[in-house]
Amino acid sequence: MSNHKRVAAKLRSVRAAMIVLSLMGAFSLSSSYAQPGPSLDLDPGARIEAKYGELGGASGLLGAALDQVRETFDGDGRYRAYENGFIYWHPSTGAHLVRGAIRARWGILGAEMGILGYPTSDEQAVPGNDCRVGHFQHGQIVWSQDTGMVWTEASEPDMAASSPGQKCAITAGPQ
Repeated sequence: MSNHKRVAAKLRSVRAAMIVLSLMGAFSLSSSYAQPGPSLDLDPGARIEAKYGELGGASGLLGAALDQVRETFDGDGRYRAYENGFIYWHPSTGAHLVRGAIRARWGILGAEMGILGYPTSDEQAVPGNDCRVGHFQHGQIVWSQDTGMVWTEASEPDMAASSPGQKCAITAGPQ
């Protein structure tokens, strides 16, 4: 195995360990959040805190903050961990909620440095069935609440556009 491959393998191992630690909640407890204001255009942390506020803050969907805003591993974005998920920010995609089975799959795939890149939307329900979808720069992750199945659809130039609703209805069975 070449030195380059060994280094790359070691970096993947370190990255996986850091993701596991973050999912296990190895963070200090904090519950403060900022309100939107004029500094939002300049401060990624303020954008994350504004999204947190939109989601209800400590009494909302995410619960209390578990850590301060941190730099992502690629150095281009920021994130913050909460009791029930994460908010990730990137200058080209904004601040978005990622949680649960969708966050777990995204982490396994390398999170922002993986094939999907950064989130481009908050996790959302797929109309007409039991699924939830998270959109990313280079694809999407779909999760079925009924079956627990999770799948990834990576975007490729020659890949036909797919509807998460169609695949979800097929996977989950009759509605």
